This record gives sequence, structure tokens and C-alpha cells, in this order.
Amino acid sequence: MENLVLSIHDDDELRREVFDTIIDCYENIKFLHLKYINLTNISQLSKMISNFNNLKYLTLEIEFSNYHRCFYNFNFNNNEIDLNISSMILKELSKSFPPSLYYLDLNLVINPDDLQVLLENRKLKKLLIRNKSVDNLDTTLNVIKEFVIKEKNLEFLSYGIRENPECHRRLEQLVKEIQSFVRIMDYNDLVVKVSDIDGNLEI
Repeated sequence: MENLVLSIHDDDELRREVFDTIIDCYENIKFLHLKYINLTNISQLSKMISNFNNLKYLTLEIEFSNYHRCFYNFNFNNNEIDLNISSMILKELSKSFPPSLYYLDLNLVINPDDLQVLLENRKLKKLLIRNKSVDNLDTTLNVIKEFVIKEKNLEFLSYGIRENPECHRRLEQLVKEIQSFVRIMDYNDLVVKVSDIDGNLEI
């Protein structure tokens, strides 16, 4: 098995058991998409990622505390639980970042300090970020800008931003500053998925 998508919601024990099985039994995973990650999976996450020596595509999504909320709404505050879980994920990924990885898709509440540590000296071809944070927008965009300019190998970038005119203005400014270094695309045009029909990658 090379392509794996795990989407287990509202069953921590089952998710924990499945994670353990994957860690113990599979080493050739190239595409890994983990949904609904929470505190119970943080330690497993590091073991799983470090165990996959051929991992090329990685998508990580937390189990948001209020799943039905509109996370891009400018008026909502960050949920501290979501922020802490996201921070732990980024720190674990920083410690066990697969050298073979060239595609990274993050759907998290991002602390820019954690993101900066994660991206430092990384070699990626495609970076997709759906940042549900309502704080530190300028700092986060600056981290991304520095990574794009410094990391010559990055070819494609997608950054999701909430619906707010000021946020869009800042993102547009970032695009102007880095568009000569990287190709910026809409998330739906850049995301890599596994086909429901045959299990092959849809790139």
C-alpha cells in the first residue's frame, strides 16, 4: 500500500488503534492524508511520519473544536485548543520531517513561530496552507515570503485566507512580492488527492 487517507471522526480509540497498525505494518507509504488529528494522536503522528522513508505527499488536518464553524470569518477568535494541537503538530513534524517529502498540505490554526521552525532549511516543491488563525497575519505571511525567496526549489504555493477585505489586501501584496519566485495557485487547482475509483493519485 502506497496511498492512504484516514478520516475517522468522533472515535478516538479506533483512530488510535488504526494509527498504531499503520506504524507497525506499513513502511512504503508515499501519500498520506490524515484528517481529524487531535491530542490523542500527536505522539503517534511523529512515529508514523518518521517511519515512512518514501513519503512524498503529506496532508495534515486537525479535528477542529467546532467543525461547523466558518473558520475564515474575520470576527472569530482562535480556539486555544485548536491552536495548541496545531502547534504540537508543527513541532512534531519539525522533528521528524521526511527528507523525501516534496508536497505539504496543512489545514491548521498556525502560529507563525512554529511555521518558521518547520520551514527552515526544508526542500519542498509544493506548499499548501489553509491557515485558520485569525491572529498574526502579517507575521505569518512574512514567514512564507522569506521561505519562498530563500527556498529556490519551491515551485508552487497556495495560501488560504479568510473572507475579509484587509486580509485579501495583505495577501495581494504578498503575491506581488513573491510571484517572480514561485507560481501561486488556487488550492483546488494544486491539491493532490487519491481517486475514490481506483486509489491512484489525482495530480
